This record gives sequence, C-alpha cells and structure tokens, in this order.
Amino acid sequence: MADPLSQLADVTALQMDRAMVELSGTASKVATLENQIAELRTRLSLLPGLDAETGQNPALSSGHFDQWQKQARTRLGQLNVLLAQARADHEERIAETRLAFGRDAALNAIRAKKTADQRDVLRRRVEHQ
Repeated sequence: MADPLSQLADVTALQMDRAMVELSGTASKVATLENQIAELRTRLSLLPGLDAETGQNPALSSGHFDQWQKQARTRLGQLNVLLAQARADHEERIAETRLAFGRDAALNAIRAKKTADQRDVLRRRVEHQ
C-alpha cells in the first residue's frame, strides 16, 4: 500500500500541472485577443484623411468606407467583450494556480517535518544506546 503522503503528492502534482496548463491557455487567449484589438485599432487609425485640395475624405465618396468602419467598430466591441471574458477566466485560473502552489508548499512542509521528526527519533535512539 502506498504512503498516503506520496499519494497526496501525486494528486497535488496533477492539480498543479492542470492549473498551469489552463493558466497558459487563458494567457494565450488574452494575448491573441489583445493583438487582434491592437491590429484593428491600428487599421482604423490609418484610414485616409482629408484631401488637401478638396477638404473631403476620398474614402467617403465610395460609400464602402462607412460600412467597413461600422463593421470594424462592431467587431472591436465584440473583441473587447471577449477580452473581458478571457481576462475574467484568466483571473480564475490564477486563483486556482495559487491554490495548487499553496497545496504543494504545504505538502513540502509536511514532508520536511516528517523527515526532521524521523531524524530526531533516530538521533534519540543513538543517544540512548
């Protein structure tokens, strides 16, 4: 039969691995969404400005500009909502990861105490002989 402490260590290691994988996944998702938002904002900021001679925006004459800009702003709003959700999920994963590391630290402290107690028992036996 396996030592309960080693079984607990195995479970703790699995929980920590799972938490780290999930944390990495949510961090990747947040980074991807932030990049998409930055790219879309850059594209919106690079739209052609006013023509120096006419004082009008040449892109407005085609009519497609307004439609694209509306779609881009709608998509930007959707990305911001997705980013907020991803960040909230990431915060939950951070909390789970902290808990897993705390459990691991507690388990290491228990192991250290058990080892120290065993050494003390052996030292006392040697001293009494």
